[in-house]
Amino acid sequence: MMKPLIACTVLIAAFGAAQAEPLPAPPMVKYTPVAQADCDTQTFKIYFSNGDTALNSEAKSLLTAAQDQLAGCMIGPVSLSAVTADAANTVEAQQLAQARLEAVAGALDQYALTEGRVHVRFDPWSNTNNTANPMSRAVKVQVSAWAPQIG
Repeated sequence: MMKPLIACTVLIAAFGAAQAEPLPAPPMVKYTPVAQADCDTQTFKIYFSNGDTALNSEAKSLLTAAQDQLAGCMIGPVSLSAVTADAANTVEAQQLAQARLEAVAGALDQYALTEGRVHVRFDPWSNTNNTANPMSRAVKVQVSAWAPQIG
């Protein structure tokens, strides 16, 4: 009784295999995964000339590099921090910092490096009239970024 049952099973399997469509041909092109953008948080400083609030060519090249680096990334909160030791007094330092922060924030919008949330901070430098140190005439920029979710 087992032999006829096995024979029927083999016959049904052979008939089913004959009726099935053939498998597709293997791909001829090697699979390469889609390149993911390097979406790490970018931190850089934009330096200003003594008493100046306009962005120079080096600042614009930094912004272009950040824009290229973050192309295809999700942009999160942006943090700006200004240091203005090239001012004569505290009031002038605050005005200079505000103008520089506005210039950088405008440039970040122009280069599509903000998504609305910009945190601004002014760090008063303890030593005013420190014009020899370019580190004391800067705006530190931190752009949060992450890779988009593919799903």
